[in-house]
Parts: sequence; C-alpha cells; structure tokens
Amino acid sequence: RLHEMQSQILTGNRRWETALTATGDGLLDWDIQSGSIFFSPTLSTMLGYAPEEWGTNLAAWEKRVHPDDVGRVSTLLQSHLQQRTAMFACEYRILCKNGSYNWVLDRGKAVERDTMGNPERVIWIITDISEERRQRENILENEERLNTIFTEAPLGMAIIDSEKAELLSVNPKYCEITGRTAEGLQKMTWKQITHVDDIAADQNFMDELNAGKRSNFKMQKRLIKHDGSVIWVSMTVARLTHFHEARRVHICLIEDITEIVRNEERMRLDSAVISNTRDGVVITNLEPRIVSVNRAYTEITGYTESEVVGQNPSILKSGRQDAHFYREMWQEIKSTGRWQGELYNRRKNGEVFPQGSSIDTIYDAKGNPQYYVGVFSDMAKLKKTEESFERLAHYDVLTGLPNRLMFNSRLSHAIETA
Repeated sequence: RLHEMQSQILTGNRRWETALTATGDGLLDWDIQSGSIFFSPTLSTMLGYAPEEWGTNLAAWEKRVHPDDVGRVSTLLQSHLQQRTAMFACEYRILCKNGSYNWVLDRGKAVERDTMGNPERVIWIITDISEERRQRENILENEERLNTIFTEAPLGMAIIDSEKAELLSVNPKYCEITGRTAEGLQKMTWKQITHVDDIAADQNFMDELNAGKRSNFKMQKRLIKHDGSVIWVSMTVARLTHFHEARRVHICLIEDITEIVRNEERMRLDSAVISNTRDGVVITNLEPRIVSVNRAYTEITGYTESEVVGQNPSILKSGRQDAHFYREMWQEIKSTGRWQGELYNRRKNGEVFPQGSSIDTIYDAKGNPQYYVGVFSDMAKLKKTEESFERLAHYDVLTGLPNRLMFNSRLSHAIETA
C-alpha cells in the first residue's frame, strides 16, 4: 500500500513537471509547518538560474523580489493567509541571474489548513509576463501619445458616428473653432452645426464614404457657431476602420479659414474693379519691371499685356520730360511712398498723350516695399476739350478772329507789363 502511494505521488509530480515545462511557468510548494519549500526547475530556468543556484528555502524567493515590490507582495500574501481573500494574486518584479528584473504574475492559494483555519500548505504558480507587460505599457504609451495629439492638436478634431451623424468626441480646438462646449457638441449632430446650404454636399460625400466608394474626402463648408455667427472651415474626413467594433465612425479635421475666404473674396472684388476700371493700372516690382497691367492700360497705350510684362515702365516714355524730372519723381516715391502728377507718354502708334498719374508703394507686413502701383487716366481728350473751350472764349466762331475778350486780356497784360 505504501509503495502504491509513493508511486501515485511520483506520477503526480511528473505530471506537474510536464505541465509546468509545457507552459514555462514556475511552481512553489510551501510546507509552512516544516518550513520546507519546493521550487520547480522551470522557475529557476525562467529567470536564468541553474536549479542548484536558486536555493531551497523561502528566502530564495523573498530576496529576489524587487525592493519596491516587497511590501505590496507581503501585504497581499498575508491577507490571503489570514483568509481575507480567496486567493493570492500579484504582479511584481523578480531578479534574474543577469541582474535585470522580469515582471511576473504570481497566483497562489493555501491548499491545506488546520482545524483553526491556519494555513499549513501553500502552492502558487509564477508566470513570466515581461513581454505582455511591455506590450501593455507600449499600448498605454501610444494611447497617451494619441490622447496628447488629440488634446493639443492645432486643428479641430472630432470622432463622429458615420450613420447617425452624432459627435462622439471633440478636442479643445474643435470647441474653440465652433464656439461650443464639448458637452454641448456631444449632444448634437454635425448637421445641426452645418450651414443649411452645405448639408447636401457634405451628405453626398458621407453617402459615398459609407458605401465604401471612398475612404476620405475634403471640402470647404460653413459652420454655425453657438452665437449664430457663420465661419468657413476647411474640412478633411477619413473613415476609421478599427476604432469601434459596434459603430461605423470617422474622424473629422477642421481648420478655420474664414479670414482666408474673406481675403480671397476681397481679392476677387479688387481684381474685378481693377480689370473693369477705365483708368490704366500697372503693377511693377522694385527694379522696376512690369508684372501686371489691366485692360484699360492696353486700350490706352495700344500695347498688349504680353508686350509689356517684364519691361521697364519707361517703355512709354515720350521724351517730353527730362531726366531731372524723373529723378525728382522717384526720389519723392522712395521718400514718401507716393507721387502724383502729370506725365507725357507715347502710345504704341507713336502718339504722345498727357496722363494724370499717381504712383503708390505697396508694403509687406514688416513694412518693406514690395511693389509699385501706378494708376493713370488718358487726358488727351480733356486737353483737347480745354483747348476748344479756350478758343471759343477768345475767338469769333464765324471769322476766327480774336474777339473783345481776347483784346481786353491782351490789353490788361500789356498794361501790367508796361
């Protein structure tokens, strides 16, 4: 009978060893009454020790637990031994032979107690979870990074239910751009904050996104802020395939481009005004070389835009005004930023014509000159009209002879100079 029991115990131990070898886990079997403890060979192997290097008493395990973890492990173990917990379970660090520490998961239980409930025998299994722990920490670190990006991003970001249009999560910048709180936005749909005239175009893109015809899209649209004002945003939307198992969601990025849209509108208006004004307009760089002219310029001068772009504006110079005149003109432009006066220029056909001109300097944001803009009107017809009125005032219409007004004018001048 004794031989049979020893055989069963030996068989049971072999099964334990086989199971532990297969899993790579370590086993501790602690007989509290005798103080003896059994360490499975897999435990020492797991940590890089030979079985004979490990030790044969509880101190062999205790001295290798990381100093920062000893207190917590001891508290949890004592709590179980005193029957305050059903089992002992703890993650902690344990010393390897090479001096490093591995993270392990320790799960144990008092399998034998005396009639008073005092533990007599405890068995626990130790599993190396270092790799699992590293992966878990990497996941947490990545989540923290993503959360930081989401929170501190200079673009508005929102996670939106693609089918219900509900805003599930928004970052601070999204709240700032829309002028709303996160709590308020999370009770709304994107349609409720989108200008009514832009909903259809946005929904068409969303239908294609949900149908799998596209994975992302970009558009400009108007949003309605909490105070009712309207802003323009540049919006990028992309489907998130692994974000939520039960919901189809997408990420929405927005940037406030209201000022850009307004500037573009002003530029289009300014361009339309310049293109359609009856005055000639010429823009030059600082050399100066012509970079742009309007339609009136080509009509007044007879030159096409392609003939003058890149040329010096002096291409129109007639020679009626000398170099001294132009030196003073440019000196005034560079000292005051503008000049206004009368120029005599030559059309492409050779005709000299007077023009009322103004030249202004265009500065950049730092106050540095960038361009010169010249605006001029053709005064040839006005000059001819003035000469016609002058002749009508001083000469007889029928005979062409000087009239009394001319006589009196000449007489007054003679008296004054006598």
